[in-house]
Amino acid sequence: SLLQLYGCAGLVYHRDILKTNDGNYIIVKGFSEIEGGKTVIKLRSNMIEEWQWQIEQVDNYQMMNISKEQGEILNLLETKDGSFVGVGRKKSESKSRAGNLTTTSTFYNPLIFKLDSSGEKSWGVVHKNNGWLYNVVQISDRDFIACGAIIRGYKRGVIPQENGLLIRFNQSGKILWSKESGYRTRRPPSRTSPS
Repeated sequence: SLLQLYGCAGLVYHRDILKTNDGNYIIVKGFSEIEGGKTVIKLRSNMIEEWQWQIEQVDNYQMMNISKEQGEILNLLETKDGSFVGVGRKKSESKSRAGNLTTTSTFYNPLIFKLDSSGEKSWGVVHKNNGWLYNVVQISDRDFIACGAIIRGYKRGVIPQENGLLIRFNQSGKILWSKESGYRTRRPPSRTSPS
């Protein structure tokens, strides 16, 4: 059975499974119960592996030197033409220096990618904002909409706010528009000292 061949063991978790239009299966595999997937596996209906793709291979598309901890697949969709579009997030770091002190900030960028029906990557796009994409739907033969979150307000005295994010993109990975909803920032309640 599928569970016996590809079930959870040790640090391997299967995040998602899809039945494909050709009667086979796609599994998204990860290494933690709280993070997204790292690998897409196509299985024939008899559970024999047909191909495998790892997110590290997106490096030709703005993801240079990605390691296993730096990218996550949060959702995968089979398109009408038999290819696969996935969304998730890419981990990024920026360093800043003040005098002798160097600090590293870690953040995530929304990620969109496409695999052809043979598991070869067609393209990958990293959105410029801090956040991630949770889900994707195909709205026409050529267009998709992905939803997720953008994180705003990483400043002293400001509580970070997750705003909703919608991104519409086409079958070539070109972002047609992105829309954000929610509060831009939210200030913490002021503290009063007892009198």
